[in-house]
Amino acid sequence: MKAKKDFPFLTLFIAAAASIVIFLPLRVYQYFEVLEPETGFYQLKDFSVYFMYAVMLFVSVFSIVTSLVNKKSLKNIDRFSVKGGAAVYAIAALGFVADACSHALKFIEVYNSYIYNFQQTVFEHLSKEGGGIFLAQALFAIVSALYFFALAAGTAAKKDVSSSLKFIALAPSLWAAMRLLHRFKSTISFTNVSDLLLELFAVVFAMMFFYAFAQTMSKVDKGESYWKIFAYGIPAGVFGIACFVPRAVLSVIGQGDLIPDGYAPEICDFTVAVMILAVLISKVSISAPNKKA
Repeated sequence: MKAKKDFPFLTLFIAAAASIVIFLPLRVYQYFEVLEPETGFYQLKDFSVYFMYAVMLFVSVFSIVTSLVNKKSLKNIDRFSVKGGAAVYAIAALGFVADACSHALKFIEVYNSYIYNFQQTVFEHLSKEGGGIFLAQALFAIVSALYFFALAAGTAAKKDVSSSLKFIALAPSLWAAMRLLHRFKSTISFTNVSDLLLELFAVVFAMMFFYAFAQTMSKVDKGESYWKIFAYGIPAGVFGIACFVPRAVLSVIGQGDLIPDGYAPEICDFTVAVMILAVLISKVSISAPNKKA
């Protein structure tokens, strides 16, 4: 009898690793040679720009198509160890805590910048300056942190608590939606600012991953969304790392002035990417080859 074909886990992870290896030096090169400091606009569009577009298109389309075509060969398993699973979820939770603190401070800054006048209320000021989005993002980040701390505690206790958390499982997706709204308020064209383009890709794929992750963990869709955590998780992880690591490298080596204003490295990009990729790796299952008598 012909054995059932395994899901191409290795192919997807090789594509992700190759994309990350290409992205990191490419982005550092662009900060030094291609992008305008502070604004992030292209000074020129050389080979690196079109190469970056090609890699972004490849990892996005390849992960979705490969996961969709092979979705019937997927089995929903979890090979996290007790300590490993708890650590991964706790790392994600800490990233959300950091983001909540950061955007709570941004909300306070916007609120304190309001000067009373008859032409604009404090609510209109907050709306114009994005204060409402900062507050919503901070609140959803707090709930997301609670969700992942609960998953970490459940994993450590060897208990499946995900079904009881379904009412807050959507918080990470809503958090990502707030990040998306904030970036869409920008009047800068994403085709002219690579940091904005990369971040939009990272946030959109993270948002879709978290939604599929919530459905899968809460078992509300009978496994129909399981393939989507690979389809969206691979690019979400790649783009999250591509956003964080080059910016962090520039900051560490004292070249932070090359990073555009408003695009400082955010730890949540890295912690979310690590969590996503770790979750996907924990789902790997390969059947033993059948031997003919």
